[in-house]
Amino acid sequence: MKRRAYTLIETLITVSIVGSVTSGIILSLDRTSLKSRERAALADVTAVRKAMELMYLDTGLVPLTPTDLARATPPAQGRIRNHMGQGWPEAPLDPTKWRGPYIAHVGPDPIFKQPYGYNSFNPGKHAIYINSTDTGSNGIPYNKW
Repeated sequence: MKRRAYTLIETLITVSIVGSVTSGIILSLDRTSLKSRERAALADVTAVRKAMELMYLDTGLVPLTPTDLARATPPAQGRIRNHMGQGWPEAPLDPTKWRGPYIAHVGPDPIFKQPYGYNSFNPGKHAIYINSTDTGSNGIPYNKW
């Protein structure tokens, strides 16, 4: 007798192999997508920190909010940066020292789609941070990048 069709077992084995390969590819693409979003978020945080430092060098103040860095006109107030962990008090900003905008745009982070955190009680570079305690693919919590 001549065989003309696949058996049910052969079809099930083929479908399971194709399903396994497809799920492996999808998981790999998902990890790659997360890593690219993490790289973009780290680049954004670094750019905002540099813009904040440029504003500080020009005016002697840091912004009240990160979005102040993207303004074409100077904000009325800024914060006096101190490294004592007491928060940064507000002070009037001299508009003649303003050289902004210091960055084109401050958007949400690409990982969680939330605004970047800004905490004047954090010293140095961690004043601007990704607003999540989840751990990144490098093993470091996002808010410590």
